[in-house]
Amino acid sequence: MRFALQRPVLNFSINADAGPWAVVRGYLADDAFQVGQPKLIIWELPERAIGLGPNYQFRLPRFKMSSADWLLQVAALVEPDCQALPVRVTLGAGGRGMALRAQGKVATSVGDFVDLEFDKPVDVSGYLSALLVSDGTKQIDAEVFNNATLLRKFRLDVPGDDRVNALKTPLSLGVGSVTRLRLYPGLTHAFSLQTPKVCRYQENWLKNVAEF
Repeated sequence: MRFALQRPVLNFSINADAGPWAVVRGYLADDAFQVGQPKLIIWELPERAIGLGPNYQFRLPRFKMSSADWLLQVAALVEPDCQALPVRVTLGAGGRGMALRAQGKVATSVGDFVDLEFDKPVDVSGYLSALLVSDGTKQIDAEVFNNATLLRKFRLDVPGDDRVNALKTPLSLGVGSVTRLRLYPGLTHAFSLQTPKVCRYQENWLKNVAEF
């Protein structure tokens, strides 16, 4: 392939226990895609795996999610530009000594959290885009609320290093409109969340989700 294309070709392989759906989502979230997007991706999907979707019952819980959730996450990750919705995001923090600064990073402990308040309810048409540092943890626990009502808990896979990485995630995962997102970084050496904004999905993605 390198010879035929006369271009560099990178080859990635995965462990079978994660499954192809979780791995492609992880690749799209990584800087390898977010910072330097390739012109072409060839995704080899074994025929036996086509019918075993993201919610395959025997997949490890960490790698399992509904097909609609998977599609919404992937759709957010591949959007090249944020088409901002008219929603103002207010950052707050809580927990033991947790404090967010306009610039810089803070170490976090178990129980610390960050709240993102939306001045308007966000439905399935919007996703969150922000810049994140999460040095020391590869998963962040998340909760979404409508006012004071907890709607759903889920987890976000993050790089876990000291670099600034793109964070893109759907907000309304089949639970209606959301007014607040709470993130629990856990125990980290350094954490920061900057420039959060709510972006609009393209209509073709929403149509595909509705058909699932």
